Amino acid sequence: MKLKISKLWALALIPVFVLVDQWSKWLVLEEPRFNALTCLETRQGCGHIPLPGPIDLTMVWNRGMSYGLFQSDGIGRWLLALVMLVIALGFLYWL
Repeated sequence: MKLKISKLWALALIPVFVLVDQWSKWLVLEEPRFNALTCLETRQGCGHIPLPGPIDLTMVWNRGMSYGLFQSDGIGRWLLALVMLVIALGFLYWL
């Protein structure tokens, strides 16, 4: 019974994490010091907010997946789409 309760607890937390994630992204996009819309057109950091201590906030767009792999321009985008298609077809076959 304890295992089932922990699974339900974890499932209940998923929407909370998704909402907090989306809320934090909205806050960043609405912050005028980041200048997010102008930053979308460039490939460099735009807005910068210094914080006390060793951490600062800088607005950048990641046009690829983790660590900028497979940037949105070039063959990497199509390679990533092909991998996703193969995975989706594998799931359909499995079902």
